[in-house]
Amino acid sequence: MKVELLVSEWCASCHQEEKVWQQIAKEKEINFSVVDMAQPEGRALVSRLRLKTIPAVVIDDELKGLGVHTLAEAREWVAAAPAKVQTDMQNAGIALSLDNRLFIVAAMVYLMLGGIGLLANGAMTTRTLC
Repeated sequence: MKVELLVSEWCASCHQEEKVWQQIAKEKEINFSVVDMAQPEGRALVSRLRLKTIPAVVIDDELKGLGVHTLAEAREWVAAAPAKVQTDMQNAGIALSLDNRLFIVAAMVYLMLGGIGLLANGAMTTRTLC
């Protein structure tokens, strides 16, 4: 299900409507996007649907509503969409970010070079007696 919210940056009610749809996007498996009417795709949508007011909700290329809506109304419009699977698991280990992986690799290279330096100087091969 494709949900487009047509908004404008200067519109206060658009920000309220966006909050409603952000919540719905967290609950349902929908393809949600916010379309700014100042952008070319927003102007095309306004022209195609002959809109005179915003915010406007377009679901599967059909105008569903104008203005600010309640969560209940929005949920009703996307009731057919499957619920989003909530996962509370956090990945660890292999899911490290790139900068963390690079830091670990740099630390390993530093330790290897230090060990090679000790071997080259003979510090690990000679015995010293006190």
